[in-house]
Amino acid sequence: MVEQQKRFLEAVYTVQGETGRAHVLDIAGQLGLDIINNIGDRDLYQETTLGLRDAGYLDCLANNYRVTCGLVKLTPYSFRLLES
Repeated sequence: MVEQQKRFLEAVYTVQGETGRAHVLDIAGQLGLDIINNIGDRDLYQETTLGLRDAGYLDCLANNYRVTCGLVKLTPYSFRLLES
C-alpha cells in the first residue's frame, strides 16, 4: 500500500458517520481535494478509491458527484490495517 492510499483510508475513517459510511465531499474536504471544480482532483479521488476497492479496503456503496465511489465504507480488513 502506498502512502496516498493510506491517507485516503485515514480520511474515510475520520469522516465516517455513525453508520460507518463516508461521503465523497467529506473525504475530499479532509484531503484538501476539490473534486467539483478540479478534474485532476476528481480523477485522483476516483483512481485511488477504485484501487482501494479492488484491493479489498473499501466497499463502494453509491456513485455521486461524477465519481464511482461517492459513498464508501471501510472493510474489516482496512480497520485492522488502520488500528495496527
